[in-house]
Amino acid sequence: MKKEHRKKTHSAFGRHKLLLCMVVAATALELSVSVWAIHMVRKQTAQNASVMVQNRMEQVENNFFILNQHLKQTLVTQGQGTALSQAQSEDSLTRIQARQTLIDSLIYISGNSGNDYSLFYYFPKSREFLTAVHSRYIAYPQREGLQDAVIQLLDSGYHPSSVSDQWTLLPVGDTYYAIRLYQYQDVWNGSCIPAEALIKPLVGIYPKSVSFPVLFTENGKLAAGAGNLSREGLSPDKALAGRGPFWHKGQRWLVVDSSVSDTGFQLKLFIKDYGQFEKAVLFQTGVLVIIVILLSAVILAMSYTQKKILRPLRLFTERLKSYDPDKPVLIEMSSELEELSAASRQFNNLTKEINRLRIRAYEQELERQKIQMDYMQMQIKPHFFLNSLNLIHSMASHGNCQDVARLSEITASYLRYIFQSDVSCVELGQELNHLRDYLSIMEIRYPDHFQYEIFAEEEALLQAVPPLLLQTFVENSVKHGITADTKMELSISALIECTETSGQREMLTIFITDNGPGYPQTCLDVWAQGKDLARSGGSHIGIANASKRLKLFYHENAVMKLYNSPLGGAVTELHLPCKEEQNEFTAG
Repeated sequence: MKKEHRKKTHSAFGRHKLLLCMVVAATALELSVSVWAIHMVRKQTAQNASVMVQNRMEQVENNFFILNQHLKQTLVTQGQGTALSQAQSEDSLTRIQARQTLIDSLIYISGNSGNDYSLFYYFPKSREFLTAVHSRYIAYPQREGLQDAVIQLLDSGYHPSSVSDQWTLLPVGDTYYAIRLYQYQDVWNGSCIPAEALIKPLVGIYPKSVSFPVLFTENGKLAAGAGNLSREGLSPDKALAGRGPFWHKGQRWLVVDSSVSDTGFQLKLFIKDYGQFEKAVLFQTGVLVIIVILLSAVILAMSYTQKKILRPLRLFTERLKSYDPDKPVLIEMSSELEELSAASRQFNNLTKEINRLRIRAYEQELERQKIQMDYMQMQIKPHFFLNSLNLIHSMASHGNCQDVARLSEITASYLRYIFQSDVSCVELGQELNHLRDYLSIMEIRYPDHFQYEIFAEEEALLQAVPPLLLQTFVENSVKHGITADTKMELSISALIECTETSGQREMLTIFITDNGPGYPQTCLDVWAQGKDLARSGGSHIGIANASKRLKLFYHENAVMKLYNSPLGGAVTELHLPCKEEQNEFTAG
């Protein structure tokens, strides 16, 4: 006999140890590379931004230096000549010619500095300004206020030698102006530019939504860029104190500042959403760490499942194979898991519950059949058929053969529909045809006191309903609505609609209305409380049976409303689930 060889088995946890070690090593390497990459990108970004700011400040400083030299040279040159003194001469012609010479000299200077700066002379004796070049950044309405501010500055004892070659940031209302003044003899010349114009070239370095510059005075007051700070919700104090990277409203920012001593103010560049590369790297690393954690959890769960669940469950399955449902045998199983330890008890309880449900289903079926029988017995009323036969006999006695034939055919069709007891549901179209037979008999019996109409959508005619469901409500309307002095009017309508109460499902809606006395208020009060009408004394049997049949056929998914119309008469409103949703109800 050939000897069988068993394959060597390995545990799932042992097979995945190597994989787990490799993933952990790769994660550690990824973390190291990510930290290095973040450091290098942060350093490079800060250096690039710092170089941009420094270049701009050096450009501003160079422009200031050149402009300062030209202003001083022009002032001394004109002073050594006669232009400064003649510009204040009482002779109009001499004064105009001299001032034109001064204007020409400033225009020459503006050829090198462009029209960004406003260049002017000021004569303290006459308190007159002689402006040669107007800055394109200073609007006409702002010039008068700027001139008043310059006069106040000079009256306060300002002297250029006290601040070396630095420019002064002069506040005029809510606007700051960078201004530089020189004096020779009793005449001043100077230059000014709005602080906002100084930072304007830095606005285009990065997209506006990413970065913006801000300018502060030497004393730390905000001179330009207030709108940018307000838009981002940054206070001037926080902006002034900002250094390097910082967090604001859940976003990472980078501040690059440059303090230039020769100009007398400091410029800061704020870069928003700084660290996007860091976020991407950290996100990638975080995903890898999560994968490692999940993989470790899966391996540990596999080992735990094998030892604590699968082995006890296999034993339980083997014992379950020998279980006989007809014998109340307990299947006992012990395990460290409470769920598996209780499995045998749950199984035995389930067996008992199945037996109980069998008995309950049998009782429900008996109840269903009893209700069907009660409904059928209630429908077969001897006096109705006796009256129909008497009417046929009377018509035959008077020789109305056509009416006899028509009434006999309608009555036969009516009885044929009633006795189809093996049908659990019919199409609404069949049910309405049956009601037409009944109502046609009523029309023949009460030709001058009865009128009806039936309307139904084509889609509604194909919906399935329990047989003889509508008969109760129609007979109830006829019974209480026909009188000797009024004409009975009955209306039946059926349509498909979606309502909020049905969760936007399609429902078959049926209305049965009449112009009779309506439902008694006592019955409506009982129905409004959610109770069924009592079946006592032969009254309310039809409505009570209809309510029972709806619950058995549709469970809790059908709605029956009884109420009286404001115009008079009873209204019966039924909302039944449509055909595609009925399988789940009829199967129960």
